[in-house]
Amino acid sequence: ETSRGCPFLCEFCDIRVLPNNNETHNKNIDLIIEEINEYYKRGITKFQFACDNFIGDLRWAEEVADKLIEFQENSNVRVSFFTESTMNLHKYPVLMKKLRLAGFDIIHIGVESFNNDALLETAKVQNTKSSVVEVIRKIQSYGFIVVPGLIFGFDSDKDDCFELTLNG
Repeated sequence: ETSRGCPFLCEFCDIRVLPNNNETHNKNIDLIIEEINEYYKRGITKFQFACDNFIGDLRWAEEVADKLIEFQENSNVRVSFFTESTMNLHKYPVLMKKLRLAGFDIIHIGVESFNNDALLETAKVQNTKSSVVEVIRKIQSYGFIVVPGLIFGFDSDKDDCFELTLNG
């Protein structure tokens, strides 16, 4: 686990109900690098950065990327990473470039729904500011594999919710 917490208050999410979890709580970056190095020595090359929202603290996320790039360049180590983020990642092209250079290749994103009414109903308003499809395509354009988190059964879902999702 590298960080906990998320600044958003999505109605369905259990992160928001935990004490003080609307603020990010981040693991020391030097400790992260030390742990990756130890696991790499044991033959592990793929890592999941378990967190609620990797970009919940942008400055920390960018510093992690910088340190991972530096670590891999200085040690000639090549590893890959998977993490969780919000769709807001698309707003930070410099960070996306750094994450790719650092070895992040798979990003789980809480898309939740392609139905705008469902997103508004559940206070997932950060996903309503741009086209979900355009945002995913932009993130993919940096070379990431996007693994969407989807939820079905919102009160505002209609019979076409599966078709809407497949079209998305």
